[in-house]
Amino acid sequence: MKPSTPIISLDNVEPSKTSVFDLKQQYATQSSIPASKIKILYKKKPVTDSKTIAEVADTGSGSEVEFGVMVMGGGVASPAVGGTPVQSPPAAAPSEADKGLAGTATGTSRTGPAAAGPSGKEVVATEDFWSDLNNFVLQRTKDVAESERLLGLFRKVWEQNQ
Repeated sequence: MKPSTPIISLDNVEPSKTSVFDLKQQYATQSSIPASKIKILYKKKPVTDSKTIAEVADTGSGSEVEFGVMVMGGGVASPAVGGTPVQSPPAAAPSEADKGLAGTATGTSRTGPAAAGPSGKEVVATEDFWSDLNNFVLQRTKDVAESERLLGLFRKVWEQNQ
């Protein structure tokens, strides 16, 4: 079966330093599909964003690892991607700004159009929000126990202050 989305080859990637989240971001950038609608698969099973390629795949057996991509409902590539081949992204690791994380710690604010859809307390009340927050904290701390502890604290405080 011919793939319905672009095949993206990443060359010179360090498996121990590249996370599945990084792969998702690269694919989202190249395919114009929102990263929130993409799930990365290894051997046809979803992989957690916080894991590195080395944690997921046996990279010692060869130089190539193949991941699949599952596009969730509502994830549509832009029409420009349909007929054109996709170029390989640069081998450089994405910056904090590329991951959407820059600007908050230094006190600077982001400007731009507000996202459409639910916001504020409506979003925080969803399990998707807590799952995304857990993935983020886990990716940053690289410690499952600490991630779960922090998520529990965040959720407890939020529930008390509703």
